[in-house]
Amino acid sequence: MLRYSAKTILQSPFRRQFSSQASLFQKVTLTLYAKDGCSLCDKAKVVVDEVHNSDKLSKKINLQYVDITQPLNKQWWDAYCFDVPVLHVDRTNQEDPVKFMHRLNGDEIIEEINK
Repeated sequence: MLRYSAKTILQSPFRRQFSSQASLFQKVTLTLYAKDGCSLCDKAKVVVDEVHNSDKLSKKINLQYVDITQPLNKQWWDAYCFDVPVLHVDRTNQEDPVKFMHRLNGDEIIEEINK
């Protein structure tokens, strides 16, 4: 009878391969925190829309926009009123989202999504 310790399984090449392949099917949530009258926010929305609409990523991404000026979003106003736009890249298996702030770069966002 074969026995494997947790350490053996965690270090096995099969686990690494499976983990990397599983990430291909994992949905990523992009949340853009922005406000009206912010030119950087307008530019960030264009970048995020381009990333979301790319053929290879559109099925992998859930996209949300949060207007931090709305009363229901007060916690985000308190956090980001001087820092918008802010983009959270969030996966179900990570504790905290990866954050991009101010000037967004589509290539950097795509690289993060594909990790």
